[in-house]
This record gives sequence, structure tokens and C-alpha cells, in this order.
Amino acid sequence: VNTKHLDMRKVQITDKPELRKTWRSDCIKALSKVHTLVKLDLCRCSSDFLDEIVAVCPQLEYISAKAIKNSQINMTNLGNCQNLIELNIRGLEGITVINVSALMNLTKLKHLSLITVKNMSEVLEVVGKMTQLESLELGEMINVTETQVIQGFSQLTNLKRLRLKKGKLDCPTNAIMQTISKLPSLNHLELINF
Repeated sequence: VNTKHLDMRKVQITDKPELRKTWRSDCIKALSKVHTLVKLDLCRCSSDFLDEIVAVCPQLEYISAKAIKNSQINMTNLGNCQNLIELNIRGLEGITVINVSALMNLTKLKHLSLITVKNMSEVLEVVGKMTQLESLELGEMINVTETQVIQGFSQLTNLKRLRLKKGKLDCPTNAIMQTISKLPSLNHLELINF
């Protein structure tokens, strides 16, 4: 099998739990045999399903899961995808990112998108050390301090594109603006709902 890209965005999974479980295990088993797969687009799915896929497909370079159903996502197995260049994660509702530090293993990662994140302060702490990033999308910018924002953005000297969503009243917008104004490579900035 020479499949490089698997697009599952339009896949409709049955509502019957027994059939869903069988389908899921069959899918994981089949994907474990596709060593050429480098790009994965997922439909509305659980973070557990994504976790199982990346456990058997550590060679992935691109992952897009823009409709995570549950409230948590564990980054441990994603951190084992050493070739990952682009990672797009979005929860249907707010998600808590568990083991955020595993993202530090992704030294080839150039584009990171984490949207509808509940624990942004923890995410910023790690993202601020990922100096190889060229494109970054983060949301929701709530419950973050001025110090976290400065530490989260000041070292991202290779960042060319930054997109931030949902900076509520308590968001230190001035600190964000002052910090990112010093980034030498930044040429595209989007602030949404600030």
C-alpha cells in the first residue's frame, strides 16, 4: 500500500456502539499496516481515536482533527510523531490539553493550531519554547497572565504568522501586542474576538 493521504472528514460513523467499536478497531488495524501514510484529516471523532491512530502511525507529518468531541486530549502519543510538520487540533467545545510538554518532542513542527483550549496558560508555557514554529493559532486566550503571554511569545523568533482567538476582558492584550511587536519574522497577525 502506497497511500500517503487519508481524508476521513466526511466519514459517517454509525451510532450503534457495537458496530462503532468494531469499525474503530478494524480502522486502527488497517492503518497500522500503512507505513507510507504522512497526511491525516479526521472527521468528528474522539481524542481517543486520534490517540490510537498516532500510536500506530508515528510517521505522520500532517494531522488535522478539527472536531474533537471530548473535553480532553492527551499529547503523549502525538509527541512521538517525530516527523510532524503541521498539527491542527480543535475541540467542538473547550478541551483540556493533557501532557502538553510532549509537544516539545516535535522539533520539526512548523505549524501548530490549538483552538478551543481551556488550559491555555499551560499550553503557552510549552509553546513559548518551540522556537522552530513559523505559524501559530491559539484560542481561547482566557485565564492567561501578562507574564505567561510574554514568556509564551517572546522566544518565537521564527514565527511568521500568528492567529489568536477569543481574548476576553481579562486577556493581557497590551502585553501580547508589545511582545509580538518585537518578533523579527512576524508578517501576518490576526486577533479574533478581542
